[in-house]
Amino acid sequence: MNLDNFTSSLYDEMENKLNEICVREADILQRLKLSSRIVISSIARLKKFVAGYNFIVAGDEINFFKNIKPKFSSKLIFYQKAYEILLYLPIAPAPDITIYYSKELQKIGTCFSENKELLSYFRSNSTVLMKYIF
Repeated sequence: MNLDNFTSSLYDEMENKLNEICVREADILQRLKLSSRIVISSIARLKKFVAGYNFIVAGDEINFFKNIKPKFSSKLIFYQKAYEILLYLPIAPAPDITIYYSKELQKIGTCFSENKELLSYFRSNSTVLMKYIF
């Protein structure tokens, strides 16, 4: 099977399952945990497929690691981080909860700041450094 067809089909299947969970599961923590499991399962299937796949052109491999794999990985990062934030949400008055959320957003902002060069490189769609990164 073609890499693009497989990954597109796998991603659509994952998205459908994630949408089903949103409709079916009312508890947000349970929904995030189940969503993480679905993404982990999809990533495992992706890894298994790619392990047996022969990249004919270096550009195809670069495209996989730059565009395809991050679509899956970013979902996992999102669901796991959201789960962690809500799991440790303090039982406190609204002002304290606001402070908690502000600190969590600040941590995320710090992560972006610490990786701003790499982030801007990827967002610019540049390919000059690809052979060194991948």
